[in-house]
Amino acid sequence: MGKFSSYQSKPVVSILLPVGEHRVRMIEAFETDSFTSHDKTPKDKEFGWINPTDQLLIHVASVENKGSLVHRLQGQGWKKFDALTDEEVKSKKYQNVDGYACIKTKEGLMRVEDETKTAQCSRIFDRLMNALNLPEGSGIDAIDQAIADKTEFMVIVVNDEYEGKDNLKIASFKPVKKEALVERDLEA
Repeated sequence: MGKFSSYQSKPVVSILLPVGEHRVRMIEAFETDSFTSHDKTPKDKEFGWINPTDQLLIHVASVENKGSLVHRLQGQGWKKFDALTDEEVKSKKYQNVDGYACIKTKEGLMRVEDETKTAQCSRIFDRLMNALNLPEGSGIDAIDQAIADKTEFMVIVVNDEYEGKDNLKIASFKPVKKEALVERDLEA
């Protein structure tokens, strides 16, 4: 008898990158939105608005086999209802839907984009592109090449607890220092 004839299955344990700084490679990246699950199926959730957030879903894995993590970069930032001016609130043009400022359109309720928060989303995406050592002006297709090249970069993982549960996410991206790359090549 071999190993599998007497094997008893165990619960599946996900090995997520723990809190801290990690050297990683990106193993997957694709465009999606906030209405879509990571398996590319629609989320089983009702939203109070019709406009999803554009997202880039990335899956990174530790080069030291410490785990992996799926993370979504946001394409837009949305105005919060409590950030409206007194004049905007008095106009009755906006509705508070789960804390977001929404306006009624022919298609349905839409969240209002916040230009400052959207610019912040762009800066975060630029930090990822910089961490991947991609030249200025690179488009999203360059990420596929970084995946193929197994480009290493650094991430800082934090626990952003949500509704009493752990919520591990990437807080920042940094390039690997050139000296570290040389040391790694010499070790190989």
